[in-house]
Amino acid sequence: MNKLIHHIDFLLHNHSRVIVPGFGTFVLNYVPASNIGISEYTKPAYELSFNEELNDNDSILVESYMKYENLLLRDAFVKIENTVEDIKQKLERENYLKFGKLGGFSLNDENLLVFTPGKFVHPELFGLNDVCLKTIPQTNTETVSEKSRKSHKGVIGKIVVSAAVAAAAALFILISVDMLPLQKQSVNILSNHKLENLFTGKSNDKNPAKASTTENKTPEIVAPIAEKIPETVESITAKERFYVVTGVYKEIENAQNLLNAIKADGFNNAAILNRGDRLDVYIEVFNTPDEANEFTQKIHKEFSEYKRAWVLKYKK
Repeated sequence: MNKLIHHIDFLLHNHSRVIVPGFGTFVLNYVPASNIGISEYTKPAYELSFNEELNDNDSILVESYMKYENLLLRDAFVKIENTVEDIKQKLERENYLKFGKLGGFSLNDENLLVFTPGKFVHPELFGLNDVCLKTIPQTNTETVSEKSRKSHKGVIGKIVVSAAVAAAAALFILISVDMLPLQKQSVNILSNHKLENLFTGKSNDKNPAKASTTENKTPEIVAPIAEKIPETVESITAKERFYVVTGVYKEIENAQNLLNAIKADGFNNAAILNRGDRLDVYIEVFNTPDEANEFTQKIHKEFSEYKRAWVLKYKK
């Protein structure tokens, strides 16, 4: 049996499934990396499952025996057949069989085969771990912006007051400077006018020159543009669900035939789960494993044709 386990483990490194003729199929289900919360990420993984219904010979396991144990086709097939027979006899005697690091087999109350997978590490994922990133403290953007606006208002107010005072002072100085020659000119005209009247008795009134004014414009202050508040990005977490599977196929026609038969029995939620290299036909899907297991046990008792149904955990 150890040689059979070794061959299966080795073949699963390069194949998504390995069929043991007369016993069943070991299937690898790829689970991609997923986001948990804000900063935690789970590593990608492969989950191992077993389907007792797929037990036809696809020659992959037989060819492995022929190549690495130097056996003829017939001898390799007989050796696998004898090992499978030993496994079945041991299960009938002890109701449990440890199948190396791949997992273990047991028989339930209804004498149905149940597979409990072990921890399978695929070579391409070796060394990967879950990741927890250190979160960066988030700043209250609204508070900072509000303080910035208040600070800008205070600075602008001070600038406006200073500019107004400076403008007033400059205007006063300019007016004072411009008035000096006007005052001197007025005094001279007045003196000459008095003297002329004194000697000639004539009056010669003239209008004094008008003072020129200088316009001063208050400098225009442009308020800074408020900073744009960054948008919040919502993280999406992959949802894990539990499918009650009754058949696995490669051809869509075969999968559709089984789906039609299931729906004819009244299971309207039945559908096909496309996982790239395989098509899983399921009766029902649940959010928790307890619900899925309870439903599976129920249909095992009530529907003899679905006694081989099993639960698949899959993130979609």
